[in-house]
Amino acid sequence: MSNFKETGKAHNKNFAEGMMQAPVPSEDSLWFQIFFLTNDQSKSVEVLETDTIDFEEILQHLTMGESVFIKHKKQ
Repeated sequence: MSNFKETGKAHNKNFAEGMMQAPVPSEDSLWFQIFFLTNDQSKSVEVLETDTIDFEEILQHLTMGESVFIKHKKQ
């Protein structure tokens, strides 16, 4: 089972590196809504509206066991 976890970590790292280098459209009218859902008793949701995506922050939330949903929003 440890081999599976190591493989998953390598895959996640490669995926994360690729996503951090992915271009994000620079149109002024394109915004993103990022939903951070906690996995605790409160089941709280944090919503962030932004024109850029901070993939390092998303990875931190995923590492803590939270769920993350990203939706584009035209203004």
